[in-house]
This record gives sequence, structure tokens and C-alpha cells, in this order.
Amino acid sequence: IMRIQAIMAKSGKVSYYITSLVDISERKELEEKLRNLSERDGLTNLWNRRKFEEQLAQHANMLERYPNTPTTCLALFDIDHFKRINDEMGHDEGDRVICSVAETLLSGVRNTDFVARVGGEEFAVLMPHTTIQEAEVVLNRLRVAVELSGDGSVTVSVGYSDLTADRTRSYKCADIALYESKSAGRNRVSICHSFDDIA
Repeated sequence: IMRIQAIMAKSGKVSYYITSLVDISERKELEEKLRNLSERDGLTNLWNRRKFEEQLAQHANMLERYPNTPTTCLALFDIDHFKRINDEMGHDEGDRVICSVAETLLSGVRNTDFVARVGGEEFAVLMPHTTIQEAEVVLNRLRVAVELSGDGSVTVSVGYSDLTADRTRSYKCADIALYESKSAGRNRVSICHSFDDIA
């Protein structure tokens, strides 16, 4: 921070200036650390639910303001039989699985996509400028990548929807699709369109 102070002469004119410089690098680093702590998941270093909600609202607001914006898709991932992993192999193994899935998801999407851990073993992905058909291809690729990244014992179920200005409904649609994947035997991708009757 640079501060400049004018020193006035008796005549009322500026006699000279005093400039002081203060190094605020440490303060800025601390601010950045605190911001990261408030927006990042401690285990996976992915974005957290708070940051996801913020991004979801931002995308929904853009769609409300600019309805002809290209499609954004919202996907929810859930690790299959996660309770069994924790119960049979311990929480350390559960944490390792969560981190492995997080890494696979992050490395399998574009840098314009947004990946967050939104719950214990649940992840959300926002994919701007992505049609329903394109999203299905990407999500199936991610689902297979998770299965191949371990010994085949870890799989994910996926539900997705196209995002609308009504973000609550969009999330519910993706959640319904996720439930469909779970009910149909897990390790699959299901869709619930924004125009579907979800009662």
C-alpha cells in the first residue's frame, strides 16, 4: 500500500509530499488462505457446497437474464455402496476413495467446468455450453474412468439435467435422475429433463 501525504507551507501551498510504502504481502496471502478455506473442501480440495451454490445461482441468473444462452448441464455423482466401503474397510479407505473419485472427475472435465464436493460422497458438476447429448457422453466417460481408476470395486451413479433459471427445480431434476440411476442398479447415468413432470 502506498500512502501520500501533502505537507503544507504557511502560505497554504504544498511544500512537499511524504510517501510511505507498506508491504501487505503477508496480509494478502492470509486473505487468500481464508478465502480458500471458506470455498474449498478440506479433504479433496475441490470447491465446497457453499461455492457450488454460488456458482449454480450465477449460472441460473445468467439463463434468466439471457434465455438464449447455450445450454448448461448440472450433474450429480454419488459413490455407490459408500457406507459398505467405510464399514468394511474403515474411514481411511473411505477418504482415499473420495479423493480418488474427486481426482478422476477433475481430470476428466474441461477447465471451464465446475466440480464440487457437495456432501459426504456426493459431487456436483456444472458444464456450461454443453448440450444434453454432449453431457451424456462426458458423464459416461467419467463414470467408466472412476470404475477403471481402482480395482473395479468403486463405481458411481450419475443423474443430470439441463439447467434453467429455476435452480432449485434443476437441482431436484438432477437428484431425481441420480435416484433413478441408483434404483436401476447403480453404476449408470440417468437424465431428468427440465421439462419433465417431476410432481
